[in-house]
Amino acid sequence: MPDEMIEKLFKADAETTRPGTNGEHSTGLGLLLCKEFVQKHGSKIDVESEVGRGSVFSFSIPCSVNYGEIEVPNSFLKTEVKESTLNNLKFIIAEEDIISGKLILTMIKRFCKEVLIVRTGSEVVEVCLANADIDLVLMDISMPQVDGYEASRRIREFNKEVIIIAQTALASESDIKDALAAGCNDHIAKPINSNELNLLIHKYFN
Repeated sequence: MPDEMIEKLFKADAETTRPGTNGEHSTGLGLLLCKEFVQKHGSKIDVESEVGRGSVFSFSIPCSVNYGEIEVPNSFLKTEVKESTLNNLKFIIAEEDIISGKLILTMIKRFCKEVLIVRTGSEVVEVCLANADIDLVLMDISMPQVDGYEASRRIREFNKEVIIIAQTALASESDIKDALAAGCNDHIAKPINSNELNLLIHKYFN
């Protein structure tokens, strides 16, 4: 890529799209999302490119600490809220991605007596139906079989009290409206920031 194109790569209002290797159309949104995700973790993306030869995209990762069986970035573990005395809650993590589910678990387990993890929308409905004492569902919107919106609507048919927090990578105004219309109480953007999640939990269980 020429230098003038590199300067425009991460600007939403700039035209940098070109046909893919098979002539497919691209929107340019992928790099914008990658930049946002990396920035949320305190890092940045660098680009090196040579016309006719190719491009290299690189980013740094914050120092990690060993937290149980997985490596969790420090940014996930920081909190600006006081340690809660809440430790008797029952949560469901509805998350298609296994690693994301484990990361969320590290953020919430100090609040909980029990955490159930499911990977599909139909599973979260079944688990809620079988566990009337669920306090909160962290609902991934993009799940197979039944998405988070439909799962939330089905849960509301038999449980009006459980707190449902939608989690999605595309946190647009329309996404938030759709989540609330489906029966969710609130919304949090992915990748989930532990500070924001802590504040949401304190908001509903303080």
